[in-house]
Order: sequence, then C-alpha cells, then structure tokens
Amino acid sequence: MEVVWMERREENRLRAWRAYGARDELQPLSRELIDFMSSCKTEREACAWFEQRLLEMGSSPLERGNNGRILHFNWHDRALLAIRLGAEGLKRGMRLVASHSDSPRLDLKPLPFFEDENALMADTQYYGGIKSYQWANVPLAIHGVVYRSDGSKVHVQLGEGDDEPIFLVPDLAPHLDRKLSERKASEAIKGEKLDVLVGGMPADPDKGQIKAQVLEALRSRYGISEEDFMSAEVYLVPAFKAREVGFDRAFLAAYGMDDRACSFLAFKAFSEISRNTPWSCAFLSVDKEEIGSEGISSAQSALLEVAIREMGYDPMEVLSISEAISADVTAAVDPSYKDVYDPHNSARLGNGVAICKYTGGRGKSYGSEAPAEFVAKVRGRLERRGVPYQPGILGKVDEGGGGTIAKFLARLGMRVLDMGLPLLSMHSPMEIASKADVFATKEAFLAFYEED
Repeated sequence: MEVVWMERREENRLRAWRAYGARDELQPLSRELIDFMSSCKTEREACAWFEQRLLEMGSSPLERGNNGRILHFNWHDRALLAIRLGAEGLKRGMRLVASHSDSPRLDLKPLPFFEDENALMADTQYYGGIKSYQWANVPLAIHGVVYRSDGSKVHVQLGEGDDEPIFLVPDLAPHLDRKLSERKASEAIKGEKLDVLVGGMPADPDKGQIKAQVLEALRSRYGISEEDFMSAEVYLVPAFKAREVGFDRAFLAAYGMDDRACSFLAFKAFSEISRNTPWSCAFLSVDKEEIGSEGISSAQSALLEVAIREMGYDPMEVLSISEAISADVTAAVDPSYKDVYDPHNSARLGNGVAICKYTGGRGKSYGSEAPAEFVAKVRGRLERRGVPYQPGILGKVDEGGGGTIAKFLARLGMRVLDMGLPLLSMHSPMEIASKADVFATKEAFLAFYEED
C-alpha cells in the first residue's frame, strides 16, 4: 500500500504548476494580488476596496432597494456581502464563498502613550494568534481610523511610504539576554512587552516633554487629541510590501495572506462569473475571525440574516438550501519542520487548492466537518474544470489544529466546506504562497460558483 501511495504522491507533485504554469493569466493574477496585499492591510481597507470594485461592476447597494443583478451590503465598514442574482433569485438558495479580512497584528490601547528613559512608547494589545518574538524589530506602519467625540472620522496611515517614518518594538541585545534565552520561545517576549517606539524629540529641550511634542504633531497632521484614541481603531502592521520570492519568482510573500489572499481570490472569482446560472452566487468577507468570530462584524453577526430579509426572503429558508465554501488558508508542509505534519494528508506548495474536510484540534474539537456527500459534489465541480486540488489538515493528531468560520455558517443550515490557499509561515509578519496555488484557488472558487 505504501508503494502505491508514494507513486500517487509522485504523480501529484507540482500539479498546479503542470496545470497553470504556461497560462498567460498566472503572472497578471499574481501582480494583482501583490498590489492588493500591499495596499489593503486591515479589514476596513479591504472592505472599501471590494465596495469600490463592486460599484465599478455596476453593483447596487442593497440598502437603496432590491434593484439590479448585482447587489452588495456593506456591514459597518468591516464586512461586506455581494450577491449576483440568478434567474430564480434566492428561491434555490445561493452558493456562497466566505472569507475573513482580519489578520494578526498589534492594536494600540485606548490611552497608549507613555514616556520612559527618554523615549515615547505606545502600549499595544496583540490581536489574534501571534508569536510575539516575530514582531520585535520588524518595521511597522500605522493603519486605522480615529473618531472624535463630535462623530467625525479621521483616517490614519503612516509608515508605508519610503519617505515616512516607521515604528518598531525594540528587542534586547544578545549581550544582555542570558535570562531571556532560558525561556521557552513562546515566553521570550511577553505580550505586555510589545511596546512600540514612537518618539524621542522633546518639545522643549529644557523640560524634556517628548509626549507633548508627539501629541502636537498628531494634532497638527490629523487634528486628533490623546483622548481621541479612546474611540479609535489604530493598528500596527508590518510595513513590508508584498514581494515575489525565489530565484524563479515562484512564490509570493505578504503580510495578511491569512486570510485576505483568499478574500481577494474569492472576489476575483465572483467578478469573473460569466454563466447565467439559475442559482445566485455570493461573496462574503467578514471580520474578527482571528479572535473567535465574536463581535458585530464577524461571521456570528446578523449580517446574512439582515441582508436576506432586506431582499424580501426568509433567511432560514434561503440559508438551509444554500451551499458555502469557507475560503481560508491552511498550512503547507514546511521542509524545515516536516515532523509536525501528517505526510499523507497535509498540503504541499504547488499541488493546488487545499480541501480541508474538517477543522478543530485533538478530537476535532471546536471545528467543523463537511458532509461527505457535499465534499464529493465540490470535488466533482473542480474535476470538471480540471482544477488541481489536494487534502489539507493542520498537522498531526494532537500536534496542532485550528478553526475557521465554517462552523458558524453550518449553524445557519448551510452545507459548508473549508477550501483555500496553502501557506508557509502562517500568522507571521510575512506569509508565503505558491503562484500556481494562487491561480488554482481562484479557479476552484469559480468552478464552485459556475459548475452544476
């Protein structure tokens, strides 16, 4: 049996490259993804980007009436639903590809600034599952919004331009870290130590008021005060641009591939639907997945029910006959750490889109498992389009695990399957994907939308 399996694995090696390596569209799609990942680093920025493209496609905002073939619903500027109505409206349900646009990062606390040892620091709270040591001495940019007490909004972005300052979490010199070196990697830099260096020039050299100087600069540039940070969503994200990787440029690296890469590819597939189907097709990008999908803009929010009811349908009737793809990334086998992966069921870079039948950890706890008959249906659609796919699970049993928004979609009555892009270095400041898998993932979402 092992020999047969090894032969099959050899046949499947680099399947996505064999399928798409010569396709003229592969490189342009990669460049589009690079541009998107470089410019959209928060859920708000992704939501605005999607809405602008939808308007260019002729979409109508749902709140202005149920008119038009493409409708979209902006939910608190952090999540967005778009629906391309089929010939029968929502009577046959919809095919939904759902993703999330939030990523691990550092958030400024409500009153972040404090002076210490001739430096102005900003106190942060990490968001999502990070390895704290990966964020030390990484160039960071500020992205976010600040609301003043009068309700006016200010967009804040600093650190992306070549002539703009960046921000850093200082690290301890190796000459002084003997005690730190004895800690476990997960404790090397504790969360409360992720303070960011933001200033050091005093307003008055005689008085040494660094904080006053920085606050004055913020007031002058953005018109905001220290108290305004209490009503702000200001994030520190890696200031890196998305880049090609390798002598042959076979890979892409970017911050936030989990999961804005799948959001972009799902939207790209949605925009390329050419078949007039009797069923409706939908794109959904939500927020807060990285912290358990809690909150008003998450997959557990009322977004879908409100939008469907706004269209004049009963939400449970529509959702119970709908199908969904939870478009999320999974871990590809890392050549340097192969011992934590299941060699038979883990995804490989270059082998195509990853189908994850179940998520969760240990005994499949807190996860979602797709019905076998629905997995077969999705496989059939991919095979009819010639889309290369592979299994994907998050490590060996009891070694790892994780969850997606699939279980929250399933609670609404939808048949749902996790399917997405294999990555190296998940949740790090730069995540890595194969260009061939990028193309395969977009094609997989398109096949899900269009194939019978």
